Amino acid sequence: WYLGIVLVSSLSSVILNGGHLVPGNSRLVFFQRPHGIGMLLLALLVTAVAAPICEELFFRGMLFRLLRERTFLSIAVIVSGLAFGLAHASPAVSLALLPTFVFMGIVLALVYVRTGWLTNSMLLHGLNNALVTILAFNVAIH
Repeated sequence: WYLGIVLVSSLSSVILNGGHLVPGNSRLVFFQRPHGIGMLLLALLVTAVAAPICEELFFRGMLFRLLRERTFLSIAVIVSGLAFGLAHASPAVSLALLPTFVFMGIVLALVYVRTGWLTNSMLLHGLNNALVTILAFNVAIH
């Protein structure tokens, strides 16, 4: 079901961004001027390994747990998803991606709730980021 969630997330990104995985107004320099396989591997290390670990520890491991202790489950899921989305959407990336990031934040919270393991949301987050990074890199070099 991980693959299904990643596909839904990617599809929602394409739908919400006018048929593009990465919006045309995105200013991500890496995706505009990629420099070979070494740069792709470095990007994957950051986006698919380091970022998911750090972000899941913060958004699900700390923020979601804190909210869950103090409020209803649905509120904890939505608020942590919104925080995740807002932390990712910026003019440098594209505010058009905000709904996609919020959706992914909610999905990651639900994965954590359903499985009880932060590792599962880390793996899904990493898989999603790896797919997006590889696709964006491929689009940028063509």
